[in-house]
Amino acid sequence: MKEKSFEKKTELLEAALNEFSSRKYEDASLNNIIKSAGISKGTFYYHFKDKQEIYIYLLKSSVNVKWEFINKNIKVSSISIGGDIFEIFKLQAKIGAEFASMYPKYHNLSKMFVKEKGNKIYDIAKNVLIEDNINPLNEITEKAIKKGDFRNDLPDVFVN
Repeated sequence: MKEKSFEKKTELLEAALNEFSSRKYEDASLNNIIKSAGISKGTFYYHFKDKQEIYIYLLKSSVNVKWEFINKNIKVSSISIGGDIFEIFKLQAKIGAEFASMYPKYHNLSKMFVKEKGNKIYDIAKNVLIEDNINPLNEITEKAIKKGDFRNDLPDVFVN
């Protein structure tokens, strides 16, 4: 029974990713997701409380997968660039483009999320992502400050 439940959840997440990566949150339809996944409403509600919960789950998953991909590839490449923060940022951009190519649905989800700016769901999701401290840029910036990659006369608010 658990294997079947896991299989249904995978189909549900794939259907939801398709829906949210092609439509804004308000335009995305829970009924379309359920229909595409080939599940009942009861199965949906077994896994998620509502549309918002699955949306935020997908955003968190997307961000985690992206940063895992970037960090893995940066560690391999940063040895050759010496760890300078500006070279790391350039490398992150390059690796981010590779990620978009390898994971186009996650990339499209993030593009759709940016379009939510100004909507309630944007603020809710952004706060959840910040609370989970998913963005490792703070750690990279703090290391660069300690190494002296930034001028000392720059205010902290500019650097952070």
